[in-house]
Amino acid sequence: MPGRPPPGRAGRVWLVERADVARRAAELLDHKQQLLRGEQRRLSALAERTGEQWRELAAEADSWCARALVAGGGDDLRRGAIGARDAHAQLTWTTQAGVTYPSTARTELPPLPVLGANARSHGPLTRTGGHWTRPSAMPRRRLPPRW
Repeated sequence: MPGRPPPGRAGRVWLVERADVARRAAELLDHKQQLLRGEQRRLSALAERTGEQWRELAAEADSWCARALVAGGGDDLRRGAIGARDAHAQLTWTTQAGVTYPSTARTELPPLPVLGANARSHGPLTRTGGHWTRPSAMPRRRLPPRW
């Protein structure tokens, strides 16, 4: 492609064709930009929702950690962590309009360890409705009064 347009009528035709190509390229880039803006809005909303869920679950985990420390002490927590396996995360990547980004994530968590005798007496943790819960302890038997 020459650096300067040819002289005369051929140069005018050449410039019009170049302007049309540039116009089509700009329209294509505008279309890509609109697609990516929509995806950015969707992902920003998703990040905000999951960030809030993360903060709630982190606060709940802190609460359970404090309970475990009170129930069994720091030694039980350390012993429980010794045999713990790693959690794994797997990202699925998507490409849209030439931009590659992570679209979904999947996690595999190891089974939760049972800490100390106190934790065993209250049963295992179970996940219900997005929250970790522990079944309530069995009610204590009432002993007959001593006479």
